[in-house]
Amino acid sequence: MIKHLLISSALLSCLWVVLASAKQPLEDSELTLLMRSMADEMKKVKSVVLTDKFYDKWEVDYKHMLVATPSTEAKKGPKFNDFAKAFLTQLSRTQENKDVSQIRPQFNLLVNSCIHCHESFCPGPLSMLKKLRVPEL
Repeated sequence: MIKHLLISSALLSCLWVVLASAKQPLEDSELTLLMRSMADEMKKVKSVVLTDKFYDKWEVDYKHMLVATPSTEAKKGPKFNDFAKAFLTQLSRTQENKDVSQIRPQFNLLVNSCIHCHESFCPGPLSMLKKLRVPEL
């Protein structure tokens, strides 16, 4: 009986290790790291937008998302590229905006372009992205 319990415990331990490691990628992909940088910068942008000022310190190379390596090929493709191009178009509009009354709406459109993509690819950050939206005046 004790022998069966020890064997069962050992098997369960092995199974737990395998399942736990299967959920965790071995390392972050280039696209994952870029997306984290993008999220960090968007949080900075939000803090400036909330003061109704223009953000002028854009540092992340957002265009790199078109060529960055994903964790799996399922996380990229023509649909991803369409979302990425829509984001980049809105990013240009947001950066080029000179109308103070449009700072918040343009930023929210930019955030929404992130949300639309993440609804189809990698939904994990959706709640964080939704919190980036700012109230419009």
